[in-house]
Amino acid sequence: MRKIKAYAKYFQFIYKHWDFQLALFTIWHEIIGERKYGIDTTGTEQLWQYDIDDEDLSESEAYQPSSYYILEKVLAALPAEAATGRIYDFGCGKGRTLAVAMAYGFQKLTGIEIIYELAKDAESNILNCRFYKPAFNFLVVNNRAQDEEITDDANTFLFFNPFKESVMAEVVDNIMESHQRAPRKIFVIYINDVYRNLFLDKGFKQHYHIQKLTYLQGTVLILS
Repeated sequence: MRKIKAYAKYFQFIYKHWDFQLALFTIWHEIIGERKYGIDTTGTEQLWQYDIDDEDLSESEAYQPSSYYILEKVLAALPAEAATGRIYDFGCGKGRTLAVAMAYGFQKLTGIEIIYELAKDAESNILNCRFYKPAFNFLVVNNRAQDEEITDDANTFLFFNPFKESVMAEVVDNIMESHQRAPRKIFVIYINDVYRNLFLDKGFKQHYHIQKLTYLQGTVLILS
């Protein structure tokens, strides 16, 4: 019953902010995805209800999970070599992206989440995911994205427009610093790529793009 209420509430949210067709499409894939991966990530969360300072709140976006449809498409579009490295999800929320990434071959995963409660939810969902194995190396860090030092084994970075441009620019700079320390191919999955030019200006090239029902978009960018 709780899940049914969550689906209904999320349907209403999408219908109110976008349209009926998108709401129906999204909820259909929510039901399939939550069952497929064995996780609990449907719905939205307003960050003001949590312990977060005003400056960070002003630079962050509300929690909303990535579309299962788009997420699976962009992960499938990655070159096979991407899964040999570590994937970072900035603004990982309740951990959906990391859970799905495990099904696409990633065994080293890091989530960065500023809200403590959401970070704990992410840990729980990853452990409960049907594709999780004890040998996997995963970490969920309760931290500001721009303050997190990127490990040099990381080669894939995912964003679902989690924060404003100023924070995004700092994170991109951190990725580039890591790339300079340890040159390697870098893959970026950017869902709803509002600030895509931040990557293009650094030399990234578009590898893949998908758009569905106008509002659902996903892009894969690569820096060789």
